[in-house]
Amino acid sequence: MKKIVAMLKKRKIIRLCSIFLISAMILSYTQSAFAAGTPKEVLNAREGVVRIYTKRGEDTYTGTGFAISNANSGALIVTNYHVIENKDSFELYYNGDGPVELEVAALSPAQDIAVMRTAGKIKGLKPLTLGDGISVGEEVYALGYPSSADYLSTQILTEIEQMTLTNGIVSALQSSQAVGTGERSVQIIQTNTAINSGNSGGPLLDKAGRVVGINTMKITMEEVEGTNASVYIDELRSFLDVQGIRYKTDHSLLFGILFGVAVAAAVMVLLIVVYRRRKAGKPVFQFWIKRKKATQEDEALALPIVRQEELQGQISLFDSPQEPKEEMTAEPASDQEKKEEKKKARISKKVKVLIACAAALVLVVGGGVWFGISTYSAYQDVQNGWSNKNYQQVVAAYQHAPWLALFEDENQRLYSEARVKVQNYQLEDAISLFEQIEDFEDAKKQIEDAKLYLKAENSEQVKEKYDAYRQLGNYLDSRKKKESLIPQLYEEGKEILLSGDFETAQQYFNLLPEDYEQTSDYKMVISKYENVLLYSSVIDVQEFVIYCDLYSIKIPQIISDSYLYEYLYGYWYTLSGWYFEVEEGYYDTNFDIYQDVYYTHGQIRNYDTDKAIANISIKGFDRMIMNFNGRQYEMYRSY
Repeated sequence: MKKIVAMLKKRKIIRLCSIFLISAMILSYTQSAFAAGTPKEVLNAREGVVRIYTKRGEDTYTGTGFAISNANSGALIVTNYHVIENKDSFELYYNGDGPVELEVAALSPAQDIAVMRTAGKIKGLKPLTLGDGISVGEEVYALGYPSSADYLSTQILTEIEQMTLTNGIVSALQSSQAVGTGERSVQIIQTNTAINSGNSGGPLLDKAGRVVGINTMKITMEEVEGTNASVYIDELRSFLDVQGIRYKTDHSLLFGILFGVAVAAAVMVLLIVVYRRRKAGKPVFQFWIKRKKATQEDEALALPIVRQEELQGQISLFDSPQEPKEEMTAEPASDQEKKEEKKKARISKKVKVLIACAAALVLVVGGGVWFGISTYSAYQDVQNGWSNKNYQQVVAAYQHAPWLALFEDENQRLYSEARVKVQNYQLEDAISLFEQIEDFEDAKKQIEDAKLYLKAENSEQVKEKYDAYRQLGNYLDSRKKKESLIPQLYEEGKEILLSGDFETAQQYFNLLPEDYEQTSDYKMVISKYENVLLYSSVIDVQEFVIYCDLYSIKIPQIISDSYLYEYLYGYWYTLSGWYFEVEEGYYDTNFDIYQDVYYTHGQIRNYDTDKAIANISIKGFDRMIMNFNGRQYEMYRSY
């Protein structure tokens, strides 16, 4: 007994020591977490962040990215589209190692998202977990490599420990067209977390170290302070889903549901067993004790049980003889055991059936709960995606719960799929989908825009391409493609104008921005030309020709054909003394010209006979060549 008490005390001491040790560990962890000020999960997330370098010509640019997978076939890195936009090459550095070449895996300019791929696995790089979202007021953390930190340290920073970490709170969740191409609203997180140039593409984390956004932009106006934006995680998640890109996500909700189902199943089975034992009249809480079967040897050693009546018939206080009563015959033990075993087998079978039914019921209920939660979640994604014009989110929701198509508008699904095709530049497929729902929303306009974009892409004429992109506005990358064509359009328009083709040149310069190169000057000369056509006064014609000289533009044929009189108005002379003067209503000359004349198509002609007297070739405002009687005279204007 003393040994037992001592043992119990010993166990009690061990339990107390264990509780004390666990409490000390928890307290130590808590104190260290509070002392550090930053959750351990956030600090650990730095192991999934890389620095990105891009080049365009001789110029180098930097950004940040984070891993969503890292397999032997290569790592997938998420960053902003504007980090790699219009760049020639892409590289990354991780924890001081690099460069590692990157190639484009998937792009979404509209959402300012880019997914890059490496050729192989990156040692030590740990993919980050994508969170489910964030709420206003929650604390968030930004990781990255701002270029301003390079200036402070006077070196290029690529180590994990050199990564910057800033924190703040979520100020608002909203939609904005300031992010991406502006063709649609993008869900963003507005936060006061400090980010700078170079932070673009880095992760915005919650306190559990999960990615809730992609750090994208900072408002730099003087009157604005502490306003930054990150692309919301739902935008990235839906984009990855549609692209079929796998990523690491938080399964805590799923694990919670499965654990609840397992607990419910266990409780159901326990209740069934308890019910069966109570019905059989057996102890409820000792059903786990197995009864040992008696062997034949044990039965032989056991004392026989004799009824009281039998004793009274066989035992006497007097030695008087008694006739023994006939002993009761019992069934063989083996038959009794068989009956008991059959009975137990029947009970066991019923219990198994009940357990199977209970398990099936739990699975059905659990499946129903999962189905309901999945359906409701997908429905919410459809509604949110549709209201925010995040068509990738709508398509991803239908992929997760295809049965939604039985309850939701089929046109909505087809329209969303078509818009995703547009975002992926699969325009011919998009047109086919839009044509199935021409009367839904702006499907007809989408068809027109897609066809116009394809026409622009297939056209070889710069002006036609530029004009089409201009009409499309923010459709896909039309604005940027239009801007990229400006230099080529300008040069073509200038060449046409210098050749003297004002009508065609006007079509080019009317498309160009006013402040590009000498566009405004050339448009002014074109306006002088239009004045000549409208008023044809001497001043207008001569002023126009002056500007043609100034900008080395060939004087158009129409001046010689229709406005030769206005051009010639004034006094002309040769260095050898010949002269020709045109005044209001008359002319004077020492050439042998005495007829009434008029001026047209580069000639001085006889008014009566309509014969050419002299040919005029305009060389500029103050210089012309006059052919008279087979001789050529170079004449100059007298000011």
